[in-house]
Amino acid sequence: MNRCDVVIVGGGLAGLCLARQLQIETTGLKIVVIESSSHPVPVAAHKVGESTVEIGAHYLADTLELRSYLDANHLKKFGLRCFFGDNVDIAKADELGASSALPVSSYQLDRGLLENHLVETLRDSDVEIHTSTRVKDVSFDADGTGYVTYQHNDQRFCVGSRWVIDATGRRGLLRKQMNLKIENGLKGNAVWFRVDQRIRVDDWSNNADWQERICRPERWLSTNHFMGQGYWVWLIPLSSGATSVGIVADAKAHSIKDFTSFNRVEHWLREKQPQLAKAIMSALDGNQPMDFTWVRNYSYGCSEMFSSRKSKQQWALTGEAGLFLDPFYSPGMDFIAYGNTFITDLMRRQSEGENIETRKLIYQQTYLSFYESSLHLYRDQYNGFGNFRLMSLKTIWDYSYYWSVLGLLFFNKAITDTDLLTSRSDSLASIRQVHTDLQQQFQRLAKNEPFVNASASFMDQAAIPLLQRLNRELADKLNGVELGERLDANLIGLHQLASKISMALGDKQQSVMSATLIPELSQCRAS
Repeated sequence: MNRCDVVIVGGGLAGLCLARQLQIETTGLKIVVIESSSHPVPVAAHKVGESTVEIGAHYLADTLELRSYLDANHLKKFGLRCFFGDNVDIAKADELGASSALPVSSYQLDRGLLENHLVETLRDSDVEIHTSTRVKDVSFDADGTGYVTYQHNDQRFCVGSRWVIDATGRRGLLRKQMNLKIENGLKGNAVWFRVDQRIRVDDWSNNADWQERICRPERWLSTNHFMGQGYWVWLIPLSSGATSVGIVADAKAHSIKDFTSFNRVEHWLREKQPQLAKAIMSALDGNQPMDFTWVRNYSYGCSEMFSSRKSKQQWALTGEAGLFLDPFYSPGMDFIAYGNTFITDLMRRQSEGENIETRKLIYQQTYLSFYESSLHLYRDQYNGFGNFRLMSLKTIWDYSYYWSVLGLLFFNKAITDTDLLTSRSDSLASIRQVHTDLQQQFQRLAKNEPFVNASASFMDQAAIPLLQRLNRELADKLNGVELGERLDANLIGLHQLASKISMALGDKQQSVMSATLIPELSQCRAS
């Protein structure tokens, strides 16, 4: 029997990233990865998680030391961009996005390229990786040692380990075995496929005003969203030249039956987004897409991410093996970053002789609080996704909340700083309640005013000083005292911002880009 310190079941993005982080931040651990797929995986591999935002991008680039590789082999993302209203002529639609790149960027990932690179890098560093396997059983003995039995070709193998990590994605091996899945009230369906051509929204209109609207880099480098009541459609460019296309829809508003075949998806797109449908079919040129997958009820929670103190077992879940929120705002890589950082810190401390049982409970509570706070971004919000005014205000708040708290903490390696988080527990709880209350206001407006007519307006996020500053400050390297002071100031600023957005939500006559609201947003910080 093979023995190791850590066996990671699942060698997709979450598992490979964890192995890489353990390799960088710990010493002396023997790591084994067991993956069902064969390697190398295809370029433009058919996996969700191609778009990253700032935390996930920082995790890959800096925590995992992959920045040079990412810059050379993947696309820099030009932020999130949304189009509302007119689905026949993009120049007449309302547009939400940035006219220029914000200071801290993220990436559009070709998952096949990235996972192949991680496998090669890990094998060069003596991480043991077994591919083309089938896991038959995971069990634990009375002393807490975990045993993973797997099959490769016609042979069975078993590896014993102090830690067992479930990184099996939606399969959720341990989540299912231990009955940890919980419903979260977010009922959504999704379908996605790849087109082996670049789809450039910049070429969709010759309208002079729209073409002259300053957007540098070009719009196609954004994660482009086409918004409607109860749904959105993504276009994500990949460095291979392919384009990822996906539809995400509220199950109450759009039946899964519309998404179970490509012919049905084509019909749905021609009805809901005809200009987009035309571009997709032109890119296909009579061919079928590279791949096609749909999933019902994609979102779920998890009651326990780390083994509790009641057991000698040492296990943890990471990525979609534990929980999954929603593709909007691309939080998947972020939650891989949170989970892997907690797991790595626990293993490092344990290897240094620390009793980690209490810390495990703290990290689990912290991780699940990130999840619960983020869940409010999505639950009962889809009805308003076709409302340009609502979504413009909502994204200002959602970005500000994300960068002011989670972004600040993660970029400064502070999500494991229990002293800092404990000392600010009351103020953090207060702003979480403000966040919850404001999301409920967005829900009410979505219910009463789900759609507004397009007027070819442009909500330029790069023109908002508050967003520019909060994004830029993610790159600041702060010491302990500075970090506490910055967090305090950001929390005060969020209270001020919430008050201003709440008032704006109640004023239907106020333009999103009014002469008073936007300049005021830059002042949302304690002096």
